Amino acid sequence: MFSCDKFYVLIQMVCSVRFILISERIKMKVESRISKIFERLSDLYPGAGCHLVYKEPHELLLSGILSAQTLDARVNSITPTLFRKYPSLVDLSKADIEFLEKLLKPVGMYKMKSRRLKDAASFIVKEFRGSIPEDMDELVKIPGVGRKTANLFIGEYLGKPAIIVDTHFIRVTARLGLVPEGLTPDEIEFELIKVIPAKIMTKFSFVIGDHGREICKARKPACGSCDISRYCCAVAQKLDCP
Repeated sequence: MFSCDKFYVLIQMVCSVRFILISERIKMKVESRISKIFERLSDLYPGAGCHLVYKEPHELLLSGILSAQTLDARVNSITPTLFRKYPSLVDLSKADIEFLEKLLKPVGMYKMKSRRLKDAASFIVKEFRGSIPEDMDELVKIPGVGRKTANLFIGEYLGKPAIIVDTHFIRVTARLGLVPEGLTPDEIEFELIKVIPAKIMTKFSFVIGDHGREICKARKPACGSCDISRYCCAVAQKLDCP
């Protein structure tokens, strides 16, 4: 005899399978859109890459710390002087904090960033013997280094797959409907790591960032000049994007 309990179990199994199939279709649809978006933006921004100027690995990491809520161009305007004055992490770890604050004043939040740079240098020298680690879990232990800066280092310097979630990336991916509005940077990274192929992750981050700088700007996006508007939820004004 077929009991009610068995019937409910069967219904739950059917619903679970249906949910998995729907989720898989949605995932495939998003992956297809990502592929088309990436292909078009790669043609538009063939030279897309990191906008921070650096020569040594520690310069990239420190520039990443300085770039928080600051334009890359502004960071680049002060880092040549910074790295001439403090060419090594040991030198920076011994920096006079008041002098460092004066040097970093143009980048904004200079008191906090001065302390973070000095603390980061001291931490790397003490904990990692002056060598920057290559592991995410170790990188985010460094003062001032969050997942964005760590991913920038991993993707740009180490050449490994990384999703670099900056303000441009947050804005553009939400408008395109690749992620829901209102997610934290970490949530965006964890959502998109499921659907962006590893081989294009870092480059995808850079072309999305350049598109945010050039076309999909925060206040006045140039939707009429956008080459990927056909894939944009903000333009289509619907959740079920093409």
